[in-house]
Amino acid sequence: MYNAMVRKGKIDVNTGEEIPEDAVESMVFVHNFLNEGCWQEILEWEKPYTDVTRVAPKLLQFMGKPGELSPRARFYSTLGNWFPSYFNNEPPFDRHDWVVLRADPSSNDPETPGHRKVRYVIDFYGAPDDEEGLPSFNVDVRPALDNYSNAKDRIIRYTQQTMDKYFGDDNSKN
Repeated sequence: MYNAMVRKGKIDVNTGEEIPEDAVESMVFVHNFLNEGCWQEILEWEKPYTDVTRVAPKLLQFMGKPGELSPRARFYSTLGNWFPSYFNNEPPFDRHDWVVLRADPSSNDPETPGHRKVRYVIDFYGAPDDEEGLPSFNVDVRPALDNYSNAKDRIIRYTQQTMDKYFGDDNSKN
């Protein structure tokens, strides 16, 4: 969390200024709050699979990749350079890759029998401070485009509302 705050410009390491001790608790709270929010997003992505297997996903691995832009972050940053009035060109201040174990009886992974490894990419963006001057963040959570199944999940998720509206049952055409 400290490194992310330095990258966001909230802490100036050049001045040698220390973080006040009473701020550490708040920083930990924000860090945990963001991680919990990311986990809730992952659970939403995993819900179709959890509904079938009745087994909740488990976090297997957590990797911070602060200096590595995801392809989507690079794309949006480029769009921001080309169309600054429509897109923000500020890159995310942090990135995480989380590997989740999804229950899958057909999986033949010898390391995790009965489970499939699914990698999620999470980009953390700074947002304007809220009305009280507290820092705000936006997170972009999605399955990595490592395989066909993840690509399919992303297409379904991003088109589901439109599909339900135009092709769903009569109750969803309102």
